[in-house]
Amino acid sequence: MLMVNQKVSLYLWISILVLLINSCSRPDEIRVAFIGDSIFSGFNNKDSIAQIYSKNNNSIVLDLSLPGQSISNFNIERLNKCKSFEPEIIFIELGANDFLLGKECTEELHNKLINIIDNSKSINEVKIVLVSFIDSNMELYLTAQKKYLLSDYKKMYVDVSEKQDVFLIENIWQEKFGKKNYMSDNYHPNLKGQKVIIKSLLKL
Repeated sequence: MLMVNQKVSLYLWISILVLLINSCSRPDEIRVAFIGDSIFSGFNNKDSIAQIYSKNNNSIVLDLSLPGQSISNFNIERLNKCKSFEPEIIFIELGANDFLLGKECTEELHNKLINIIDNSKSINEVKIVLVSFIDSNMELYLTAQKKYLLSDYKKMYVDVSEKQDVFLIENIWQEKFGKKNYMSDNYHPNLKGQKVIIKSLLKL
């Protein structure tokens, strides 16, 4: 009977020790929200950027990304979910669909993006990260008219990030946009491309 009790006690102490080691070696999980379009939502892929990010980082994620979502059509009420989630970081990747539809970077578009950021800022102690969809080699695949428009979008992201005092991540594709090994179609990353984007986000 004494031997049994000793074995039980030993197993108990080993279990406690393992739990203590795990709790000491793993940092606290961070809460991260993702607001984006089909680049973030994982169009043509098994997982979204948020899901892959959580696998590569000790985090709990909220994915508010949707195919077709844009600066112009973003429903500001969707941020209510974000506020209740209380994230520490919010990645905002919007604008690609506005660009593809040929929408010019008007003052209205600027203000809509600023409004999204302002509403996100109402969450206490949250870090806002604006993510540009633009890759440094994207011009190679565009018409002259689209190149001109792309330049305006690039300026918009820089201008808004400076005025709103938020972090800006540029060149998330790391010059892989348009390369077949990294694309699922003309505009979206495959799994390999998603990993490149995740690498850009994890630099934060």
